Amino acid sequence: MVIFRLIALVLVVVALLLLGYDALNWLKDGEGFALTSLTDFINIVAQTGAQDTKWAPPEAWPDFVKTAMGWPSWAVIGVVGLVFALIFRQRG
Repeated sequence: MVIFRLIALVLVVVALLLLGYDALNWLKDGEGFALTSLTDFINIVAQTGAQDTKWAPPEAWPDFVKTAMGWPSWAVIGVVGLVFALIFRQRG
């Protein structure tokens, strides 16, 4: 169970980092507050040097998955981390 608590902690920290990333981009641009979607997050993580491929959900995926990929990345990852933290918390 300790491993799942550690995973929950890592997910919450990543969510806070993504929220900070969005805030810094907002301060840098000075325009409207644009949130990084899950698709954008995967594109940022998947970039390796000269390979500049854009990732998009395959057409065969259900519509709710395609919709979820447009949600703010910090919110989705943070909620998953909080759910893990609540499920695997220490009891006693």
